[in-house]
Amino acid sequence: MKISLGKICQGAEKICLSASAASLFALVAVGTAEIACRNALAGSIPWAQEFIQLCLGMSVFLAAPVLVRRRRDISIPWLRERLLPPSLHRGLNLAFDGLSMAFLAVLFVYSIRLQALQAKAISIGLGIGMNWFTLPVTVFSGISLLFFLERMESVFFPGRDRQ
Repeated sequence: MKISLGKICQGAEKICLSASAASLFALVAVGTAEIACRNALAGSIPWAQEFIQLCLGMSVFLAAPVLVRRRRDISIPWLRERLLPPSLHRGLNLAFDGLSMAFLAVLFVYSIRLQALQAKAISIGLGIGMNWFTLPVTVFSGISLLFFLERMESVFFPGRDRQ
């Protein structure tokens, strides 16, 4: 059984969309419960604000790579089409994808290192909390790298099928 990068990316896309939807659902549920507790019980859920921030970050950072993979991200081809000859369009796209992969690789490595440092600081008893932003950034950069790798594979090996 041959597993291609395209099939792996399709599976990752389905997981990302499902997790993003679940994150949004959890955000709405906890936000509603928080409002109900504040109004009905004159108290609040102590962890609700951090959880809502994490869910919002996760839903955005999980949906973003899927939009990029489907080519539904924000792009401005007007400037490129008017300033550059058509023969340079493919090279410009390739250069942009290469720079994006390099940036995402650096972001992925440093977000993992930051999570490890935060976990170590907590384990030795330093009084700092985990930064909620590092987990969504790590997930986003890792999945985006996978999708950009799939795009680069289709550039360098155009005969291979993506399915």
